Amino acid sequence: FPTDYRDQAGGTVRTDFELLSATLGGTKVPAAVERRGGNLEIRLGSADVFLDPGDHHYEIVYRTRGWTGFYDRHDELYWNVTGNDWACAIDEARFSLSLPGGASPGAIDFFTGWRGARGKDAQQLSDGSVVTTGSLPPGEGLTVVYAWPKGIVSPPEEPFLRTFFARYH
Repeated sequence: FPTDYRDQAGGTVRTDFELLSATLGGTKVPAAVERRGGNLEIRLGSADVFLDPGDHHYEIVYRTRGWTGFYDRHDELYWNVTGNDWACAIDEARFSLSLPGGASPGAIDFFTGWRGARGKDAQQLSDGSVVTTGSLPPGEGLTVVYAWPKGIVSPPEEPFLRTFFARYH
């Protein structure tokens, strides 16, 4: 999962991430998180246990912060729902957002494909959720953008920690 992005000032922001649980078919599985540059890699299961071919349903529950942008005229969530570095295809990805007080977003957009791609292989459903319209091949993902009027979500009292990286030669 990507955790680093560029802010409007050109600095790198590293968001918070905490893995809460992982299950396979409803049963808890071992899980570990490793940093790989600007991404986190989540390893599920045991290295010495191989799954039989077929459908396997994992649920990953995590807490993250630092993804909401607070702008002059609106606020928004720009979220890479799936990440893009999966070695397997994703049959379906679905995302929904609940805003405080039952508020509705003013605008919803989405993108599919490789990191930075602007594919449209998804659709917005009547409830405001977004779902892919076909499988995502290995390396491709789903990103959503939900915007809403100012004042629905309160900005943090202290700005989220920005981490700036410099590369020297």
